[in-house]
Amino acid sequence: MLHGKAVLTVLALVVGVAGQSWGIQRVAARFAYLELRFAYAMPQGEYDGLPGSEFETNDGYGLEIDGTHIYEDGYSFGLAYGRLFEGKWALGAGFEYARHRVKNPIVVPGFEPVRFPERSTYHHYAIALRATYSPLDLKESGWSPYLGPAATFGLAALTSPGYITEYEADFGLDIEFGLDVTLWQAADNRSFLALSSINSWNFLATDDRVSHLQIGGGIRYFFKP
Repeated sequence: MLHGKAVLTVLALVVGVAGQSWGIQRVAARFAYLELRFAYAMPQGEYDGLPGSEFETNDGYGLEIDGTHIYEDGYSFGLAYGRLFEGKWALGAGFEYARHRVKNPIVVPGFEPVRFPERSTYHHYAIALRATYSPLDLKESGWSPYLGPAATFGLAALTSPGYITEYEADFGLDIEFGLDVTLWQAADNRSFLALSSINSWNFLATDDRVSHLQIGGGIRYFFKP
């Protein structure tokens, strides 16, 4: 009788350990990632001024001018760190910088051209928080599209030779979208590298922050912490 109880106990332990092992295998490994991104940044929307100044007519009335009349297309780049959960959800935070030259003169149909004594440059520095979802597990499929929201907390600066730099704090909301494609994977499956299409549309911006449509790309390195 004792021998039978021992056998049953061993079988129970084997089943329990096997069940735990299966459960561990079913839990997707969590990866961290480092990201380097670059983008072509196109201004969009209308603006009632530049950082530190407002657009007005000779009669003192405010103006709203399309961004394509104010700014030249520019560029942006950024660095980020994040975590990948269950192979599909990504949460990250990073730093971004964007730059545009202010057109000189600013030409608006129906109004006299606005000329400046010096060329001005718009700079934007921001901390970005992102959350994206991929329908496919990038590590398993080798590629996956992604989509998600981003919030940015930034500082805009307008610089011009010989003039005091004007600064404005701002906030923005973006939609991020793109595609990741695996380029390389380590033999021990603890890290892999992806080439990424990284794009964003800024649909909400406060103050005189330049609202962007950005088309770009970058590299993402995934690894187990």
